[in-house]
Amino acid sequence: GRLGDLDGVIHEKGNILEGMSIKDKILVIPCGKGSNGFSAHFKSSKFMGICLAGWVVTKIDSRLGAAIASLEVPAVSDFDDIDPMTIIETGDFVTIDGDTGIVEIAKKK
Repeated sequence: GRLGDLDGVIHEKGNILEGMSIKDKILVIPCGKGSNGFSAHFKSSKFMGICLAGWVVTKIDSRLGAAIASLEVPAVSDFDDIDPMTIIETGDFVTIDGDTGIVEIAKKK
């Protein structure tokens, strides 16, 4: 997928989120994608003032670890008993606490 470094918009053709901005959003993803350069796109968007509010990650890997650490935003990861990808839907209001690992979800209307 491609994230616009200057605008924080998802530009991946065919992605259901194509055209949406990541600014102030909780990104819910199963794992990282591509190389460790994956994190550079998120860091560039942060420099432009367009940053995620946090991450919910089914299973963390080195690509995501680098991205999460470089953005300095909260993250909750490594779910064993449930898959957040099957529970959280686009438009849900999600609050996370990276210290306790608590994820709260208010379903969209």
